[in-house]
Amino acid sequence: MSSELRKQRTDTGIFRWSVDAFCGRTSCKNQRREKFCESSRRNPAEQPLRAFFGYFLPPRAKSIIARKRKEAHQFINNNTHKEKNMRKIAIYGKGGIGKSTTTSNLSAALALKGYKVMQVGCDPKSDSTKNLMEGKRIPTVLEQLKAKGEALKLEDIVFEGFGGVLCVEAGGPTPGIGCAGRGIISAFEKLAELEAFETYKPDIVIYDVLGDVVCGGFAMPIRGGYAREVFIVSSGEMMALYAASNIAQAIKNFGRRGYARLKGIILNAKNIENEQELVAKAAAEIGTEVVQYVPRSGDIQIAENQGGTVSEFVKDSPMVQVYNELAERVLAMSEDEEE
Repeated sequence: MSSELRKQRTDTGIFRWSVDAFCGRTSCKNQRREKFCESSRRNPAEQPLRAFFGYFLPPRAKSIIARKRKEAHQFINNNTHKEKNMRKIAIYGKGGIGKSTTTSNLSAALALKGYKVMQVGCDPKSDSTKNLMEGKRIPTVLEQLKAKGEALKLEDIVFEGFGGVLCVEAGGPTPGIGCAGRGIISAFEKLAELEAFETYKPDIVIYDVLGDVVCGGFAMPIRGGYAREVFIVSSGEMMALYAASNIAQAIKNFGRRGYARLKGIILNAKNIENEQELVAKAAAEIGTEVVQYVPRSGDIQIAENQGGTVSEFVKDSPMVQVYNELAERVLAMSEDEEE
């Protein structure tokens, strides 16, 4: 993607050809125009511009808009094939709920089924992929970007783990300094610039995202066109369900604009009394369902102590079948780009 077109991309995945062409090159001469331009920037997909431009714009401005529109659509058509058949999934959850453990075991299960998987950790702790990398921490996109600048290459930030899973960690700022959400945005922009998906051509991309807050950065996977389906990891604990409700509300708000869709809750059990009933009730209240029950098991800790997943280190564990079932459910509930 060229830098010019990338800069024009809005959070809907559509190019801001019209607003930039008009507001960036033509000064607003009255309050009505200023109000319209600001409104269009906030909700470009919800502000039809044809009538406005047809009334106000001179022929030259109309020509610029038509050209930008044609370039944007031509770019989309030319590059659609690059992500053909790629499933894009985001997994959200409260910190400490077992989201990264669930995601890494899911990635391992999918890889063993023959899928080429890329897992992108979107948490400042940068520990999403360690169970796929023999317990080792990998350099993050932000760390490498700071160290190598424009000399950064894909091999500096993409590492192959268990089962051939491609591992990426977005990273975050120094604790107490900077914005973690902003760091995720910067990491995503760099992955797009280096054409990571076009180069590795994964069948499935899984974003492991911290869900305590859903600010602009942490919402990037669901509002920037990166993920199409979202699953929430939760237990029956009150704060976990509260976080799940907030995440679901954010997804619902973005869903009205054609972004990612909530597919269900993955219940990562904490052995709370009546836990399955509690989570099923909460899921119904937020308009979704429990897609998989993951029982609490010591086998997960045994595998993690060895730096891996149950599929790698405890192959005879019943948990292997649990994660295989989760993989099948996720595949059944997700869509590829071609559909």
